[in-house]
Amino acid sequence: NAIYAKVKSDRTEISLEIALRSFGKPVASEYEKADGAFIDVFTPTAEELLIEKLSAYKNRKLVRDVFDVYFLSRVVDEKKIREKISGTLKELPRPIDEQNLKNIVISGAIPSFDQMTEKIKARLST
Repeated sequence: NAIYAKVKSDRTEISLEIALRSFGKPVASEYEKADGAFIDVFTPTAEELLIEKLSAYKNRKLVRDVFDVYFLSRVVDEKKIREKISGTLKELPRPIDEQNLKNIVISGAIPSFDQMTEKIKARLST
């Protein structure tokens, strides 16, 4: 099940995709709001999210998915996902929309695809 929406104006286009998937038992995770306040939200584990994002990247080749894997690779327990990601990291093709990363990263340095894949492999390779 999925929900898709697209809103356009003269200068801006926003696409929304919501996919309803089953994950394991959700965990409470701290989330920082735009105003700097923190709230707890229920989410899949970081390991489940990383595996889902690797699968999404394999199918879509969108830079946002590899950026999410890059971000999540800092917080996952690699031992918990070793078997499920075995072989997936050997050859990651370039994203079809690499130039869009600058529109996704709100603050901080914008890593290149090569920088992200190097870090992902260093953090998660067995």
